[in-house]
Amino acid sequence: VKLNGFRIELDEIEQCIENVFDMINRAIVIKTNRSGKDCLYCYYCSKETIDSSAIFGELEKHLPPYMLPKLFIHIKEIPKMVNGKIDYQRLELENIDEKDSNYNRCK
Repeated sequence: VKLNGFRIELDEIEQCIENVFDMINRAIVIKTNRSGKDCLYCYYCSKETIDSSAIFGELEKHLPPYMLPKLFIHIKEIPKMVNGKIDYQRLELENIDEKDSNYNRCK
């Protein structure tokens, strides 16, 4: 996909997260924030909630800045469709207050 003029491989970000952290499942999505700008968000499932600053700090070592997700959201389960693929439409940000996020880098 293209984001802010950069070609981004979402699978590459997901693979980097999998290599660095023990996450059961993860999904990288592009969502439009309240100011109308497209940003990367990472939804993930793990046995325990991982501190956003730890995730961001580690990914910063492996990915360029334009490939870093703005927000890391721990959820109980990644929604799936009947065929087993991730249901991206059900991944919503309605309950996430971006002002409370550790990283509000997408402005």
